Amino acid sequence: MPGADDRSPGSDVAPSGTNAPRRTTSTRPASTRLGNRRSNVSQVPRAVVGASLALARTFKIIDPDLKNPATEQWERAIRVFELLL
Repeated sequence: MPGADDRSPGSDVAPSGTNAPRRTTSTRPASTRLGNRRSNVSQVPRAVVGASLALARTFKIIDPDLKNPATEQWERAIRVFELLL
């Protein structure tokens, strides 16, 4: 008589006519299933540091003698970044 016991080992499909939950078995490690999300998260600090360094260099290109940028210099630097991004 067909029933839940007729499923083959490792089958991920419940027999038709039953309300049994599907069994799923993953053979891939968790790090592979997550993709590169962990490595992407670890790259965020590098991206922030890179953007900060680029911003500082932008200020020096706009005005090499600038020590404490005012609103006008910030607006210029932001416009350069918007243009590039």
